[in-house]
Amino acid sequence: NQEKIKQIRLLREDYIANLKKSLAINPVVIYEINKIACLYLLILNYDSAKIYFEHALRLEPKNGYAINNLAYINGYNKKYPEAIELYKSAIDNDPTNMDSYSNIGACYFSINKYDSAIYYQKKAILINKDYASAYQIMAVTYNAMGKADSAAKYERIVRKYNPGFKL
Repeated sequence: NQEKIKQIRLLREDYIANLKKSLAINPVVIYEINKIACLYLLILNYDSAKIYFEHALRLEPKNGYAINNLAYINGYNKKYPEAIELYKSAIDNDPTNMDSYSNIGACYFSINKYDSAIYYQKKAILINKDYASAYQIMAVTYNAMGKADSAAKYERIVRKYNPGFKL
């Protein structure tokens, strides 16, 4: 319903305005900066979200939340090399972050570097053997490489988590 979407957007924009007021009082509240950035992401305003995540990183350079979201925005904007570097930075801060590994793999897939895509999906699966998204990307990657047997193997694994999945 378009009217409901419009109401939600207005509520979020009002919430963003109130958070900005609190930042004017205490401009070094990283949590609040990340919240504003995240709300901009929710209303698909990637340019504003990027500004706030970058601001959070200037204040706290190892802020994993901001790094990952900034990487996501770069990936969304098809700036894959920048996204990959940011995800690698997030992994430097937290080597157990399976999402960062998987997202690097997805970026490599997007630029047709399939061997690297597989490598990073396997790293994500080493962290969590039940990480369905990584298996799915592996199935799609092997399929793109023309490796039908490997694609089918991972497709079967994905179906354990998502029975409707098909390549």
